[in-house]
Amino acid sequence: QAQIHLARGPGLTEEELDSAMDELGNRYARLQVHGRVRVGLLYDSNANQGPAYDVMDLGNFQRVRVQDVKEKSSFGAYLGGQLDIGYRLQKVGSWWAVADVQAYGRGNFNDELEANTSRYWQWGRAAGGLRYLDSYNLLDLRLKAEIFDYEFDQHILAAGPELLYVGAVRPYFQLITQANIDRRDYMSDRGRNGPYWSLGEYARL
Repeated sequence: QAQIHLARGPGLTEEELDSAMDELGNRYARLQVHGRVRVGLLYDSNANQGPAYDVMDLGNFQRVRVQDVKEKSSFGAYLGGQLDIGYRLQKVGSWWAVADVQAYGRGNFNDELEANTSRYWQWGRAAGGLRYLDSYNLLDLRLKAEIFDYEFDQHILAAGPELLYVGAVRPYFQLITQANIDRRDYMSDRGRNGPYWSLGEYARL
């Protein structure tokens, strides 16, 4: 109550004070649930990720024509959603059980993209793990599973651990480390199956 009075002044009514205390209680509740939905329109100048021409040079083979690979532009629409859940394992503690579920779908209006099954595509993800959080550190380790799919016909499956660490060097300066290892399965190109990894280091002001 003293914290609220200092922030908002002493002239609060009893109803305003109760509302403010409920808001503060929700902020520090053991169970935290956050979500968002996004929808929109877009224009993509190369929706099929193709080269500039159907005719190209492939090694010693000069001016080879490959049908329907030339870049195609398209207007489109997308819909996505995300749900993040965290539960503090102790009433007063730094460890959380965390999980997230995400989905995203996109459709292009140009029906020429059906020739290489790239008019519609979908992406989904589910993950769960543990998080350590205090005033200076955030350590988040999860196991994730993802699927990327073109028209429910050509999909890529990925699963593995991911790590996020944020350290506050100063109140206004943070270092961020991200790493993940995936085992990927390409339905239409088995030669690309196997482990993939990435590592990134960032600074944030």
